[in-house]
Amino acid sequence: MIISVIFVLLFLAFLMGIILVPKIDGKINMIKVAVMGIMAIFCYQSFWAFMFQLVGIPVNLKSTCISMAAAVLLLWGMIIKKKKMQRIFVRITDIAVLAVLAGIVIAVSLHMFTPYLRLSYINSDPANHFNDAMVIVKQGVLGKHIYFSAFVNAMFIEIFSPILIVSKYYKAFIFADIFMHVLEVWMCYVLMLTVSEKKIVRIFAPVFALGYFWGYPAYSYMTGGFVYWSIGVMILMLLVYALLLLERYPKNYKCNVILLLFALYANTCCNALFIPLNSAAVILALFVLAIRQKKINKKMIAGFLVVVVIAAAAVFVLFMDKWGGSFDKMITYVSKAGGMYHSVYADLIYFIPAAFIVLFYLLKKKKYPAAIPVMALFMVVCTCVMYGFLINHMMSFYYYFKIYYNLWLFGWLLCVMATDILADEKQLAGFYAYVGFIGILALFTFTNYDMNMWEFDPGYNEASVPKHFLAIYWNNLDTSQKDYGEYTILPDLMEVMSYAAEELDDDKIPALVADDRTFYWFDGMRAQNTRKYKPYNRELMDILVKMDKNGITKIFVDKEDKIYQQYENYFSLCKAVYENERAAILTFPGESWCKILPYVNGYDEGKLELYKYVKKHLKNERVPLMAAKESCLDFIIYRQKTKQKSTDCYTWNFNPKENLDNLNQLGIKYITVLYGDSYYQENQYYLDGQETVFENESGKIIKCAGDSFSTEYK
Repeated sequence: MIISVIFVLLFLAFLMGIILVPKIDGKINMIKVAVMGIMAIFCYQSFWAFMFQLVGIPVNLKSTCISMAAAVLLLWGMIIKKKKMQRIFVRITDIAVLAVLAGIVIAVSLHMFTPYLRLSYINSDPANHFNDAMVIVKQGVLGKHIYFSAFVNAMFIEIFSPILIVSKYYKAFIFADIFMHVLEVWMCYVLMLTVSEKKIVRIFAPVFALGYFWGYPAYSYMTGGFVYWSIGVMILMLLVYALLLLERYPKNYKCNVILLLFALYANTCCNALFIPLNSAAVILALFVLAIRQKKINKKMIAGFLVVVVIAAAAVFVLFMDKWGGSFDKMITYVSKAGGMYHSVYADLIYFIPAAFIVLFYLLKKKKYPAAIPVMALFMVVCTCVMYGFLINHMMSFYYYFKIYYNLWLFGWLLCVMATDILADEKQLAGFYAYVGFIGILALFTFTNYDMNMWEFDPGYNEASVPKHFLAIYWNNLDTSQKDYGEYTILPDLMEVMSYAAEELDDDKIPALVADDRTFYWFDGMRAQNTRKYKPYNRELMDILVKMDKNGITKIFVDKEDKIYQQYENYFSLCKAVYENERAAILTFPGESWCKILPYVNGYDEGKLELYKYVKKHLKNERVPLMAAKESCLDFIIYRQKTKQKSTDCYTWNFNPKENLDNLNQLGIKYITVLYGDSYYQENQYYLDGQETVFENESGKIIKCAGDSFSTEYK
């Protein structure tokens, strides 16, 4: 508890030091510096966490306190030495807006998690991010490449660890997720006010910030659970903020460059896709900034080179370490499929007028900040390149649409710039017309007007007419109507998972379940990675062999899961370490997972004779066992006795004709069938028409009648 309190106090002292250390002669908005300062501290902490790991110091709350204490001494030492503090001001309206924005995010969070912070994410992705954080908490080591969000989450978990048992650490993770999304919408609002302080912007900035949040951030939060995706965009916001300060306050060069470098470093360890994209965008913006200022000195060149070196080093390390320097491996990586909201242009098309306004006046008068439009244009170009990869099947939709979060942010920032420019150019009539147009579309969307009318009378609109103008908003509204209680891990299941997390010291306890959320949250609670034992389409025997080889002595099962139901005859042989009506921790029935025959009472000798024939006479042939799901023990013993795999021939994955097509495609000419099994009984007419190689009272070994199995199935 003491170290948690010290951490919080040091964090606050650090933040106050950032606010009060002298930066400029005039007053600064305390709210802006405080909000961006919180994210800057996270970036600072992540850098020193990496440095600590390099020299063998564990990454935890204590070591992070050391790095913060050094910063606090430095900042407050500067304040004392200069004998003055930065003058500040606070607007009540800013505090009110931040409270409202936070209230909206918290209201969404309460709908999802309730005040008790129940575990009810829709997706399984948060479980993986929780696992990454738990590894840092338990082992004190960072992930190999992308660790920023895991580190931040780990700090939250450690802060609350004195008041939580290990199996409840997920509550601290959920709290961190809520906090970071509140911070994200605050950062968006502050960044908008940094772009312009005009009255018209201050009026619309809360609306714009809410519009921003209810798009991709809300989708990521409510549906995807892509924790590091949203944090990656928050780092991008900090980068844009630092660039705006560099452009606006050239005399405060040192402070702004330090902020930029820490944000740039954080960008290198948060999201693999954002490392090259955001880094290149920053370099391009700095280059344009230097040209516009028409004064390139040694200090500017040095700063520019440092940024280039950090970005290039990060890209090189990622490319060599993660993909082994192989473009083929990189293409394979970004071609992996995943769940993602898809809309190529429908949500972004409304930003086009704002983009044209900004680009027109930027080129015409050259007096407006260039960082945002330059970076936005670069992101659009990158999107076009990625689109080329997409249509040539070199990138999946999952990775292609990752960049749309960036586009979404820049779209709203361009709207703010356009508002500022139109006010400056006394062209607000165009702005109000544009806002009115978007407002009407929003009204139609949030009231579900078109869909309601279509349901009332299909003649209202043709079926082919789009029913939603702002698709991502509608998608998120639809999600908000879901009962998140349906995605909660049930108490009986959680009880056994908690026992495994609290009471068992085993290095690894695989969860043999088909449900992704159960599997990954169980792994996360124990800070383990057991994916190589995940059932997927593997035969149980393959998993059992691996577990024996790696010294695994316990497994977790969910009795309502299809894996347990499929192999219930096997699991019933295992000894229960801990169980309730819903789930159990099991250990092997004897000395290993595979050698179960002595524990199967009265196993059919005729079946063993069949297996012996296959091993002795058909050892050079592929001879799968063709049986139904209920014959799980037969599959295990058959595999043990014959060394024959049947995974890709599971009969329940195909209809009867497809089974034959599959056998022919695999070049299989021999199969084993059991008379007491439902597969044989349902297909007896066809199977008896094939050539019998060996037969006894329990079953037979069949060879296809001809060069392959006839698919003229009857």
